Amino acid sequence: MVHQIGNRTGLVLCGDLGTAVRIVIRDAAVLPDADGRSVTPEEIRRIAVTNETVRELLRFAISDDYFYLREKLGTAIAKAAAA
Repeated sequence: MVHQIGNRTGLVLCGDLGTAVRIVIRDAAVLPDADGRSVTPEEIRRIAVTNETVRELLRFAISDDYFYLREKLGTAIAKAAAA
Protein backbone atom coordinates (compact mmCIF):
# COMPACT_ATOMS: atom_id res chain seq x y z
CA MET A 1 0.00 0.00 0.00
CA VAL A 2 2.84 2.41 0.78
CA HIS A 3 4.39 1.78 -2.64
CA GLN A 4 1.03 2.36 -4.30
CA ILE A 5 0.66 5.71 -2.54
CA GLY A 6 4.22 6.62 -3.46
CA ASN A 7 3.67 5.70 -7.10
CA ARG A 8 0.45 7.71 -7.24
CA THR A 9 2.08 10.70 -5.55
CA GLY A 10 4.98 10.56 -7.99
CA LEU A 11 2.60 10.55 -10.93
CA VAL A 12 0.56 13.48 -9.59
CA LEU A 13 3.66 15.54 -8.85
CA CYS A 14 5.59 14.81 -12.05
CA GLY A 15 2.49 14.92 -14.26
CA ASP A 16 4.08 12.58 -16.81
CA LEU A 17 2.60 9.09 -17.01
CA GLY A 18 5.38 7.79 -19.25
CA THR A 19 8.06 8.82 -16.79
CA ALA A 20 6.14 7.50 -13.78
CA VAL A 21 5.51 4.12 -15.43
CA ARG A 22 9.14 3.78 -16.50
CA ILE A 23 10.29 4.44 -12.93
CA VAL A 24 7.87 1.83 -11.57
CA ILE A 25 9.09 -0.68 -14.16
CA ARG A 26 12.73 0.07 -13.36
CA ASP A 27 12.13 -0.22 -9.61
CA ALA A 28 10.26 -3.51 -10.05
CA ALA A 29 13.20 -4.83 -12.11
CA VAL A 30 10.84 -6.48 -14.60
CA LEU A 31 13.13 -5.32 -17.41
CA PRO A 32 16.63 -5.55 -15.99
CA ASP A 33 18.16 -4.44 -19.29
CA ALA A 34 16.02 -1.26 -19.30
CA ASP A 35 18.43 0.78 -17.18
CA GLY A 36 19.80 3.58 -19.27
CA ARG A 37 17.25 3.27 -22.07
CA SER A 38 13.64 4.17 -22.63
CA VAL A 39 11.00 1.51 -22.27
CA THR A 40 8.83 1.36 -25.36
CA PRO A 41 5.03 1.65 -25.23
CA GLU A 42 4.83 -1.94 -26.46
CA GLU A 43 6.96 -3.11 -23.54
CA ILE A 44 4.79 -1.14 -21.12
CA ARG A 45 1.66 -2.81 -22.51
CA ARG A 46 3.25 -6.25 -22.27
CA ILE A 47 4.41 -5.66 -18.70
CA ALA A 48 1.03 -4.26 -17.62
CA VAL A 49 -0.59 -7.60 -18.49
CA THR A 50 1.34 -9.39 -15.75
CA ASN A 51 2.45 -6.64 -13.35
CA GLU A 52 -0.24 -5.42 -10.97
CA THR A 53 1.82 -2.40 -9.85
CA VAL A 54 2.01 -1.05 -13.39
CA ARG A 55 -1.67 -1.84 -14.03
CA GLU A 56 -2.68 -0.04 -10.84
CA LEU A 57 -0.74 3.08 -11.82
CA LEU A 58 -2.33 3.07 -15.27
CA ARG A 59 -5.80 2.69 -13.71
CA PHE A 60 -5.11 5.59 -11.36
CA ALA A 61 -3.91 7.76 -14.27
CA ILE A 62 -7.38 7.62 -15.84
CA SER A 63 -9.36 7.90 -12.61
CA ASP A 64 -11.45 10.79 -11.37
CA ASP A 65 -9.21 10.95 -8.28
CA TYR A 66 -6.15 11.66 -10.42
CA PHE A 67 -7.87 14.45 -12.34
CA TYR A 68 -9.31 15.89 -9.10
CA LEU A 69 -5.85 15.99 -7.50
CA ARG A 70 -4.33 17.64 -10.57
CA GLU A 71 -7.08 20.25 -10.46
CA LYS A 72 -6.38 20.92 -6.77
CA LEU A 73 -2.67 21.35 -7.53
CA GLY A 74 -3.43 23.68 -10.42
CA THR A 75 -1.92 21.37 -13.02
CA ALA A 76 -5.13 20.24 -14.69
CA ILE A 77 -5.24 20.61 -18.45
CA ALA A 78 -8.30 22.89 -18.35
CA LYS A 79 -6.55 25.27 -15.98
CA ALA A 80 -3.39 25.27 -18.06
CA ALA A 81 -5.34 26.01 -21.24
CA ALA A 82 -7.23 28.86 -19.57
CA ALA A 83 -4.03 30.50 -18.36
